[in-house]
Formats: sequence, C-alpha cells, structure tokens
Amino acid sequence: MLKFLAMRFGRAISTLFLCVSGVFVALRMAGDPADIMLSIDTPPDVRAFYREAWGLDRPLYEQYGLYLASVVKGDFGVSFAVSRPAFESMVEALPTTAMLGLSFLLLALLVGLPLGILAALKTVNDRSSSNGAVAEEWSR
Repeated sequence: MLKFLAMRFGRAISTLFLCVSGVFVALRMAGDPADIMLSIDTPPDVRAFYREAWGLDRPLYEQYGLYLASVVKGDFGVSFAVSRPAFESMVEALPTTAMLGLSFLLLALLVGLPLGILAALKTVNDRSSSNGAVAEEWSR
C-alpha cells in the first residue's frame, strides 16, 4: 500500500511539474511580457525599467528557476494585467469558475446520462435481436 501511495504521489508531482513548465513555456512563446503589456510608444528607458523590475532581463533559465521556486513557495507573483497579487485575482474568480464548472457538469449529466442509457439499451436490444437471428438460423 505504501508503494502504491508513493507511486501516486510521484506521478502527481511529475504532473504538476509538467503543467507548471508548460505554463512557463506557453507564456514565453506568446512573446516578451514587457512588449505585450507596454504600448509601442513606451520609451526604451521605461521599457528597460519594467523588464528589470519583472525579472525579464535575466537569462531564460534563471527566470525559469525563479518561477519554479516561487510556485513551490505558493507565491504566484503580481499580475501584469491588474498590478496586484495574482493569487488574489485567482481567489476572486474562483466562485464564478466553480459555478460555471458545476453548471456544465449538471448539463453533462442531464444530457449524457439519458443518452448513455439509450445507447446501452440499444446495444442490449441489438445483441438480443442478433442472438435471436443466429438461433433462428441454427434451428433451420
């Protein structure tokens, strides 16, 4: 049992690591956050200030290491969009997200359950009718 739990824990950690790494790569593939957040006519010295403040002037491997360390500590940083802690924005959006998810879960149950039952009944009817046809063929 302990081996099973250790294996599950290891898989969970590796899945989280892959997800966090995927988010980092996806954010960097979208472009330089300073270029995305600042307007085109932003003076170069202001752009350099924000790149340094946000840690974007560091090498990519160093940014990744700092990102991983922050995630492990539970520090999700400051949102570039609203200039406040990202965790606060996430907590604020959680009730709406949960309500949306539960609504679609309910919709999936209301539609999927009857359709699944119909499909199962059709399969049972198909099997019984085909079994009856085979039995009839053998009796001839």
